[in-house]
Amino acid sequence: MTPKTATLDTSLFVNFYHIGQSRLFDRLEYSLLTTIHVILELQGFRTDEIRKSFSDQLGVRIFRMPLTLDDLVEMANVPFSKQCSDVELSCFVLAARMGASVLCDDTRAVRFARRYISFPEVVGTAEILIQAYLLNLVGDADLKDFSACLERHKFRLPFDLCYEAAGRRYLTKPSPE
Repeated sequence: MTPKTATLDTSLFVNFYHIGQSRLFDRLEYSLLTTIHVILELQGFRTDEIRKSFSDQLGVRIFRMPLTLDDLVEMANVPFSKQCSDVELSCFVLAARMGASVLCDDTRAVRFARRYISFPEVVGTAEILIQAYLLNLVGDADLKDFSACLERHKFRLPFDLCYEAAGRRYLTKPSPE
């Protein structure tokens, strides 16, 4: 498997913290980058466990990339909107510069930012969990548990995760000859 470079947004980190699966990024060979905006937002979290988990992974599994002057100018050229915070915007700008994917679950922010910034693909929590399922890193029961846990933490997946993952596995199976 080829390592994938991706910028990590706060929401996705928090989702993987809740389901206890931040190690999946390693197993899926993601090289995770983040910005000072994400770091500051996570340091301001009310939950000590989330702050500690992020701090433990910073510099080991997640690498902070400085924003360049050009990045900051590009961010400043995007009109202010409640649809997209500086945290998300910094991830999109960094991804554009690095040619990296964006790991983000905020579809409103993605739609808004795409009008102003050209960045590669966006991958959400559900897609990463499906990638892990297709590689047999997690199973059906795990997906059900993850879905329930995410829902308890007020994150709704855009589809039935188990059904979608099983369908994709079926479609990717080689046909018998």
